[in-house]
Amino acid sequence: MTLEEVTESSIWPVSLDEAKDHLRVTNDDDNTYIQSLIYAVTRLGEIITRRAFYTSTWRLYLDCLPDKLILLPKPPLQSVTHVKYFDSSDIQQTLASTEYVVDTISKPARICRAFGSSWPSTYDRPNAVEIEFIAGLVAQDDLPEGLKQAVLHHISHLYDMREPVIMGFGLGVQQVPFTLMAMYTPYRVMRFY
Repeated sequence: MTLEEVTESSIWPVSLDEAKDHLRVTNDDDNTYIQSLIYAVTRLGEIITRRAFYTSTWRLYLDCLPDKLILLPKPPLQSVTHVKYFDSSDIQQTLASTEYVVDTISKPARICRAFGSSWPSTYDRPNAVEIEFIAGLVAQDDLPEGLKQAVLHHISHLYDMREPVIMGFGLGVQQVPFTLMAMYTPYRVMRFY
């Protein structure tokens, strides 16, 4: 299984002004750095939670079509663009959308065979199946407030602690606080592939 991001989101959980307000920064000297933290923390938050925060396009590659269902990572799923596969003659085909049912409610989302249908045979090759899908929330305000707070606190932590680990006389070792990681936990997709 290989997952690749085709188009990343252009929406962020917090704006530069919201991040600066949370950090209590009143000048523009660190704007570029704070903007880079927003980007980095958003990506880290997506990795930690196993979600796509906002609309993005993904491709999932599989070596064959599984017996029953296909799990799609990066919830919430908006739609499946296509399911393509290399048939037994090694020619790429597009599976008709009437041949499968998309479950957008489950997390992760699922593609199941339509009632009475079976998956076609695929050519024996790596990445014989390509599934393109759109995942993530549509609007900035759709992100749960708890996740937005996790992002803000994560930005604050990285802004204050500019090194991954700080060691020094009387300081001990400082790492990402457990409480910060715990803020992401309620939103983490527990079922993994």
